[in-house]
Amino acid sequence: MDFPFFLFLAFWFHITPLSADIGCHLSMETVMYSVLFEVQPRQDRFADYLRLASTLKPRVDRRVDGLIDNERFEDTRRPGWLLSHSLWRDEQAVTRWQATVEHHAAQARGRAAILANYHVRVGNVCYDSHPPSCAAAPQALRPGRATRAEPATSMGRWATLTELTDSALAVDAAWREQLPSRLGLPLNNGDLLDYSVFASIYTPGKLALLVSWASYDAASAWRPRQLDVPAPRHRTVRIMRELIEGGRA
Repeated sequence: MDFPFFLFLAFWFHITPLSADIGCHLSMETVMYSVLFEVQPRQDRFADYLRLASTLKPRVDRRVDGLIDNERFEDTRRPGWLLSHSLWRDEQAVTRWQATVEHHAAQARGRAAILANYHVRVGNVCYDSHPPSCAAAPQALRPGRATRAEPATSMGRWATLTELTDSALAVDAAWREQLPSRLGLPLNNGDLLDYSVFASIYTPGKLALLVSWASYDAASAWRPRQLDVPAPRHRTVRIMRELIEGGRA
């Protein structure tokens, strides 16, 4: 688990509670949270960033109640960028980590000394094709809530994350580049704002397709096409907080 990321995230949560922006038809006690953190470590500190994150990941996994899973990926389209994705059982799990003293203590170190650029999004999971047994299954939005949301930034208020595992073709750069079209992503859809393909650092052969959408209808309508690999895990996330270098949305 990324130590600089969580140090940074705790302070952000301290000043911007999530409760006011809940969008899915689940109670605050049960809704899962997805944290999508895209980061570009400083070039001269890249190895330090990876080493620190690798060292602290087992300690974080053991200590944080409610952390369901986490993964770190390399961006195949933007050299030097990483994606850290974590899934949380509920909001309380996130706030418990927020209270960790060491989290606050090194927040400045993570942002100023190691990170060159960052983009963090936090949202509640409205759909999960493979929901974990330790959390409530996501439910559809209430009628009237499934409307177009004005983007907080150019990245929009909706995201989908599709993960594929055990793909022998993941090492093929051409195959990775074609992954969006192979999965049937509607590249000509006007509500599709951006996408990136990531390769896992922890799990060889695992890929992730992260897509930003301008509307719930577009995000919820797309389901990935089945490939000749194990069925992909697909999630739809309603973005409630977004922070990029230079300002918060």
